[in-house]
Amino acid sequence: MNLISNSTNLYCPNTFPKGKESPGILNRFAGEVIIDDTEIEYHIDFHGYRNRNIAIGQNAAFGCSWTFGYGVASPWPELANLYNCGQNSASNDKIARLATNYIDQFSPDVVVIMWTFGPRRELAIPSDDSYEFFEVLAGKHGLDNKYMKAFIETHSDVGDQFNLDLNRTLVNYCCKANGTQLIELSVHEPLGMELAAEPPRARDDIHPGQGWHNSIAKLL
Repeated sequence: MNLISNSTNLYCPNTFPKGKESPGILNRFAGEVIIDDTEIEYHIDFHGYRNRNIAIGQNAAFGCSWTFGYGVASPWPELANLYNCGQNSASNDKIARLATNYIDQFSPDVVVIMWTFGPRRELAIPSDDSYEFFEVLAGKHGLDNKYMKAFIETHSDVGDQFNLDLNRTLVNYCCKANGTQLIELSVHEPLGMELAAEPPRARDDIHPGQGWHNSIAKLL
């Protein structure tokens, strides 16, 4: 069974609305909360990632919605000239899986990872000769009650840190094996949390706003 990817073109299922996975421009997607009337163009490429002018295989960024750019026009990967592999609601498991897959296939010079919040896990469910992947998040409904119950019963701060350490180790070894420079960021770092909490935020009034993305790109 293939633990790295359940698709040959790196497409990540269950991220964008059904019927919208192919190349196109969206103003919103299923489940997005919009507080104001800001028009935003989500340029979704063939692989299901948000990219306007940068082709797959180049230096890339991985993370959750803070990397995808939920509710802002220009996310930090685009501003830093990185291929944006950010995925809304992604766990550190998913970030590591996508990053190692990408690095093994393309051996980019540089990969930037913004690790996400700990109380998230990716479930790998057998499907034929591969796996289907689903995200669960503590405190919210998951794929199924039994999966959420199992996760909550094993969830702890120590477990979250151990899970992050495992994923970081995996990505670091993968980068060394492919000659890729790894730059690691985190939503928990002071720059990330402090700037993200300041208005103006994204159009959902929760995610980091455009100023935060500009600052991350400038930092890089």
